[in-house]
Amino acid sequence: LEIVIKLLAFGVYYFKDVWNIFDFSIQMISLIGFIVSVATGMTNFSVGVFRLLRIFRIFILIKRLRNIQRLLRVIIISLPAILNVSGVLMILFFVFAVLGMRLFGRTRWQGAINEHVNFSSFLPAFGYVARSSFGEDWQDLMESIPVEAPSCSLKWGDCADHPLL
Repeated sequence: LEIVIKLLAFGVYYFKDVWNIFDFSIQMISLIGFIVSVATGMTNFSVGVFRLLRIFRIFILIKRLRNIQRLLRVIIISLPAILNVSGVLMILFFVFAVLGMRLFGRTRWQGAINEHVNFSSFLPAFGYVARSSFGEDWQDLMESIPVEAPSCSLKWGDCADHPLL
C-alpha cells in the first residue's frame, strides 16, 4: 500500500532517489515472503528471514537525522581501533587459555569443571577464559580446580601442575 501511494505521488521520479529504491526493495522482499508463506502455509525460518529484512528500513531514518549520521560516522571511523583492541584481547585470551591448559589440563572434573568447561582442550579453555574475563563464575572455577590432597592425588596425576608440587 505504501509503495502504491508513493508511486502515485512521485511517479517515475520515485526511483531517482537511492533511499526510495532501498525502501522499495525491502518492501518487495517482505511482500514475496508474505506471498510464499500464504501460498505454501510455511512459517519456518526461510520465510521469517524475509520478514526480518523489514528491520533494515530503520536506515531510512539515518538519511533524515543528522545526529545519527554523525554517530554512525564516528563508529565507522573508530572501527579500526576497536578491531586492534579486540585483536590484542584475543591474543591475551589465547595465552591464558594455553597457560590454563598447561597448569590445569589434567585436573579432575568436579564442581564447575565439566565436559563444557575445562582446560583439557583449547576451545573449552579459550571459551572459559573469555567468559571469566567478564567476571562470570570465575570463583566457581577457582574453587573447583583441585590443587592439593585430598581433592586430588599426585600419584594419579590429577592435581594442577603447580610449580611448587
